[in-house]
Amino acid sequence: MKNLKDDNYTGQTEAAVLFKNLPTDREADELESSLAEYTPGDYSGQRITERTISKLHDAMAVKVPKSNRRRRFQMVLIAACVAVLLIGTVFAAAEIIHNRRLNDMLGIKEDAGEMENAFFEIGISKQATDDLTITVVDSIGDSRSQWIEVKTNKKLEVPVEDGWLPKNFDYKTLPANLGGAFSVKYSLENGEYTTPAQTFTIPFCRDGDLWYMIWATADDSVNNADVLLKCGIGDLEFRWKNNYEADEKTVVLDRTIGKYTYTKVVLSASRLVLYAEKDTEYPKYDYYNDANLESITLADGTLLPLKEIRGDGPVSSGGEGDDGKIYREFVYLLLPNHTFETPDSITSIIPKDDIAAITIGGIAVPLR
Repeated sequence: MKNLKDDNYTGQTEAAVLFKNLPTDREADELESSLAEYTPGDYSGQRITERTISKLHDAMAVKVPKSNRRRRFQMVLIAACVAVLLIGTVFAAAEIIHNRRLNDMLGIKEDAGEMENAFFEIGISKQATDDLTITVVDSIGDSRSQWIEVKTNKKLEVPVEDGWLPKNFDYKTLPANLGGAFSVKYSLENGEYTTPAQTFTIPFCRDGDLWYMIWATADDSVNNADVLLKCGIGDLEFRWKNNYEADEKTVVLDRTIGKYTYTKVVLSASRLVLYAEKDTEYPKYDYYNDANLESITLADGTLLPLKEIRGDGPVSSGGEGDDGKIYREFVYLLLPNHTFETPDSITSIIPKDDIAAITIGGIAVPLR
C-alpha cells in the first residue's frame, strides 16, 4: 500500500477502495465477536481461524433475494479479506505480548538486541498425568543459551503477584513441583541428540497459574538446532527446531589470575563464558576459580558490578585433558537486573562490542 502521507501520491488509494466495500454492521459485529473471544495472552490460531470461517459460512448461508446474491457474495468476500487482516493483527499482537512478558521475566525492559530475532512460539501441549497438562509455550535465546517458558494447568494455592516467586514462598505448596523434571539436548544426528545442556528450572506465577522458566546452556551452538526437551513426569518428550541464528564474539586473553590461566572469553547476547586452565599441581577436583568475574566496563566507561555469586561460584563445567591439565568453563549471565548489582543500571541487552573490559579478581582485563 502506498504511503498516504506521500504528497506525490494522488488519486483513489487502495485503502479507499477497500473501505468502500466494507461489510455491514451486523457482519462486522459477528467478525469482531468471533475474534474477541480469544485474547492474545491465551490464543490458538486454529481456533480463531475456525471460528471466523464458521461465522463467514453462517453469513453465506442466509437466504437472500436472488438479485442481491452477487452483492452479498462480494460483501462476504470483502469480509473474509478483512477477517484475514484482523487475524494477522491478532497473531502479531499475541506474539508481541508473549515476547514482552518473556522479556520482562529476564529483566529486558527495553532493547532485546539480537535476542529479539531469537523469540519464537512453540505451543506444544501434552498430558503428564490425569490432572496435569504441560505446555511448552515459547522461547528466546542466543548462540549458546535458551530460555523456555513452560505453562501448567495448575493454579497456585497461595496467591502471589505475577513474576518470580518471592523468597519467602513455601515451595511445599506448589501444586506440581517440576524443579528437577526437565532436561534438554540439542543437535540431532543419526537419530541421537548429541549436545546435552546444563538445565536450570525456576517456577514463577502468571495470571495465577504455575509456570516454569527453563534455562538451558550448552557448550556448542544451539543456532537452528533440533531440540529435545524431556520431562520426567509422564515421560514426556517435546521436540522442535530453533529457527534463529545468533552470533558470538571470542577474545583471546592468556592472563593468569589466581589459580587459573584464562585463555579466552566468549560473549553472546546474554552470557559471558571464561575459558580457563590450570596444571594438576593444584587440587585436581577444585572446580571453582578463586577469582570470579566482578564487573564489566562498557565502552563509555560505565562500570557494571555483578551481583555477588551465591554458593561455590558460577555455572561451571570441564574436566581433565589428555595433557594432564584441568580445563574449565565459567558461565556468567549478562541479563539486565538479574546480573548487575544496581537494579536500574541497565535495562537492555548489552551489545557485545560495547563491553570494553572485564574485572577478574580485582584485575582489569581489556577486551579490545
